[in-house]
Amino acid sequence: MATPLRRETRVRAPTPQELDRVAELWLALLRHHAAAGPRFEPGPEASEHLRAELRAWSRSADVRIAVAVDEQLVGFCIARILRRSELFRETSRGEIDSIFVPVAYRGRGIARQLVEDALAWLRREGIRRVELSVDATNPEGRAFWRRTGFEPAMDVLERRL
Repeated sequence: MATPLRRETRVRAPTPQELDRVAELWLALLRHHAAAGPRFEPGPEASEHLRAELRAWSRSADVRIAVAVDEQLVGFCIARILRRSELFRETSRGEIDSIFVPVAYRGRGIARQLVEDALAWLRREGIRRVELSVDATNPEGRAFWRRTGFEPAMDVLERRL
């Protein structure tokens, strides 16, 4: 059963005090992905690594961390600007690195709000193309990203040794 929302969900940057909660949600995302296979299984230091990453990224002009807030944090999204050499005409692109809404809050448009916030930020920063990765065995995720306008662009193949 879905958890009732108490008021309209707002999307905003997290306060420094909220970064630990974002790290908890990010770890929940990793655990969710771990069901698809061991390559996603969080390591023993994952929690501390995520907190450190969030602290560093929260100070970067090339990263947008956003949270969805009702009376508590009910989701997060991390968008980044990736830079590359001038070997290519396009020297920067956007990436939606991670997004997560707990199961109890899904189906209410929260993830879509987070994506719209990320895309608006990237657009304001002059980015014209946005990439993301979604696991090939995640039909729910693939369908969500297609509904938000993303299309397949490249296949990543792997081989276990």
